[in-house]
Amino acid sequence: MKSKSVVITTINYPSDAIRQIADEYSDWNLIVIGDKKTPADWSYGKTDYLSVDQQLALPYSLCKRSPFNHYARKNIGYIHAIKSGANLIAETDDDNLPYETFLQDLNIHVDGNVVEKAAGKMCMSIFPTKEYGPVDTRWST
Repeated sequence: MKSKSVVITTINYPSDAIRQIADEYSDWNLIVIGDKKTPADWSYGKTDYLSVDQQLALPYSLCKRSPFNHYARKNIGYIHAIKSGANLIAETDDDNLPYETFLQDLNIHVDGNVVEKAAGKMCMSIFPTKEYGPVDTRWST
């Protein structure tokens, strides 16, 4: 289990960016979130690919609530990364080739507190005031 994940959504076959990240950043788990337009035979061995059917089988209500063919499905990847043990998550797009400094010098810390655990659900409250000023972000699985 890797403690770092990169999350990408795609409707295309594995792009140069996906292949490069998967091949060159082996200490990161590359989570690729498919959508209805993603080719049914999408595959790249060094990724954790979640097809629409796999997403809908996950126990998170977000999977059924997120609109299809929409960037919002990337949130499923974030939850999947957290549930897979990631304590650091990066995101990019399948058409952005990584710069030389991609995933380097990531010393970002955001304080968050689990505010509720009940019936298998986790709610988190994140207050990233150091980086962004006073913000209250809450999400739940």
